Amino acid sequence: MKKNLNKIVFTLVVIFFFITCKTNTQTKDPLIQNFKIQPPEEMTISELLGKEYTITELNEDEEERIGRVNKVVTFQQNYFILSNDSRILRFNKAGNYISTLCKVGKGPDEYTRIDDFEVFEKNGILQVWIADHSSIKKFFDNGTWEFGDAINFPLMVNKFTRIDTNHILVMSGQNEKSLVLTDIEGNKLNSYLDQQIPFLTLKPFQFTRYNNSIAFMLGVSNTCVVLDTKTLSFSTMPITDSSEILTDEALIQLYQKYSTDFIFLLNQKTVIRNFRQYGSRTVIDYIHNKARIMAVINDDGTQRNAEIGGIKNDITQDETNNFLYTLGVFSSTNKLTFIEEPTTPQGKWRVIEFSNQ
Repeated sequence: MKKNLNKIVFTLVVIFFFITCKTNTQTKDPLIQNFKIQPPEEMTISELLGKEYTITELNEDEEERIGRVNKVVTFQQNYFILSNDSRILRFNKAGNYISTLCKVGKGPDEYTRIDDFEVFEKNGILQVWIADHSSIKKFFDNGTWEFGDAINFPLMVNKFTRIDTNHILVMSGQNEKSLVLTDIEGNKLNSYLDQQIPFLTLKPFQFTRYNNSIAFMLGVSNTCVVLDTKTLSFSTMPITDSSEILTDEALIQLYQKYSTDFIFLLNQKTVIRNFRQYGSRTVIDYIHNKARIMAVINDDGTQRNAEIGGIKNDITQDETNNFLYTLGVFSSTNKLTFIEEPTTPQGKWRVIEFSNQ
């Protein structure tokens, strides 16, 4: 009996070990293929990003002006703009103001601040999910924004993304593991990635969808954690196969040596700030030789690079190209989207979208 029990325990341990290795792996294959550090070229914005683009002017309500833009979600050709971590303004595809979600407070049907948000639809009704401390609160658009219900978690929800109708991926800065996979009710299913402060650089979109995966960048290094949306398995992999970009180990060493002052040294390194996929193209926003560079990798493997400050703006009147710095504010796999701040008091905010037809 005891001998048989030992066999059973041993078998279970082996199975557990196999499952753990299978669901949490490490690979040397890069997420993005064909990227190389290359000298920037002289070109126009349309030559770099494409000639298929639209510009939508946003017609603000006089009493609901756009403040500091923290994040923009596009959903059903509507723009949902998080302003000053507290309000979400909705504009339709023509750029006309529709409504504002603002429920700041300490009540059960309110939120203290908006750390993150996403937009969905269920039964024809728009839903905005808001990360607020250890919960995600749902607000429904029934003509006016009304509180629906909440998902409570046993951890702090700093950032999140809904993978499908049954799963949520959470980034938590106050948990043993930084990434936590839960069911739709907030129950923990799996976790990954030991806490490391340099890896938890807060971004408007903490999770980037790429092909059939969701990528979480380890700070500004050349490493990311990828969750396969089909198998729900985690893996760690390089973002590119370039050896010139700061590794996650080197990033940790900078932090260990300089503490939080390490952030002031990153401009002297080669680091990745953001990347996005639109259609079959990939855009990487990175720093090299103290210059901010945007690279576009085409579906045929060719690549073009341009220094953001030196690109000739042939589509808007802003010669500073400031809107190109807003790559990380949007996230879409179909279009590459930016937002341009007015250059004059009478000017309008504009959403600029590039497609890859």
